[in-house]
Amino acid sequence: MVVVAIMLLLGTIGIVNYVSFRSQSELSVWANNIVETVSLAKNKTLQAEYGEQHGVHFETDKFVLFRGIAYVAASTSNVIYALPGSLEIASISLNAATSDVVFKKVTGQTDNYGAIVLRQKAGNNNSIEIHVDRSGSAGVDIAPLASTSTRIEDSRHVHVAFGQNIQSATSLLLEFPGYATNNVTVGFQTYLNPGKTVFSWEDNAILVGGATQSIKIHTHLIDLTGAEFSIHRDGRYNSRAVNIYINNPGAQQLIQYSAAGAVTNGTSPYAGDPEYQ
Repeated sequence: MVVVAIMLLLGTIGIVNYVSFRSQSELSVWANNIVETVSLAKNKTLQAEYGEQHGVHFETDKFVLFRGIAYVAASTSNVIYALPGSLEIASISLNAATSDVVFKKVTGQTDNYGAIVLRQKAGNNNSIEIHVDRSGSAGVDIAPLASTSTRIEDSRHVHVAFGQNIQSATSLLLEFPGYATNNVTVGFQTYLNPGKTVFSWEDNAILVGGATQSIKIHTHLIDLTGAEFSIHRDGRYNSRAVNIYINNPGAQQLIQYSAAGAVTNGTSPYAGDPEYQ
């Protein structure tokens, strides 16, 4: 009887563990489904499918891939993904207090960045937080942006989304107005990792008109639809205006800095608005 009792106990533990594993697996699968749907909406926007923007709408029991600048529940083009009865979208914390993530043409950026929490309804209430950043990238492992009310924003660290595939780009150009002989050309492929997903370059000893400049440029994201550049130009170590271009293959201006560090949008139609960090 003791042996039977032990076997029953072990069997019960096994069943509980199996149910827990299956629930966690279901949660992960649907979190990935949300990430993939957000990425699909961004790609459809960048490809100008039907000549329109695309987005994803969220409700407690479903999420919807939609076409247009705003979600319309009655639209026949909507693609509805109903969550299983065991899961729910517990919270939607997107910028501008919306339930929709809508992407911009050309850049693929979104003003509706933030987080969506997917949760199990019963049991231990496990949850997964899906983040969407301003570049339009989504994932379960992308750190949420700090609130602008609790952090200092300035031009020393700027993010710029670029809505074009740059994996075959040949060079970055740092153009110093008035000091053409000091312009710097960086071999893009030299500083791109083998998987063509990360670019990282910096130089702390760029001599421009007798003054040393220090600039760092790297990416948080590179994929088939574009990239998010992170540019560090601290005013304490820079005194010359600079314009930054990517050759893809023609020169596309990403961003402009004045000598004092004021930031201006790049002239390329693929360059997004600079976001101070």
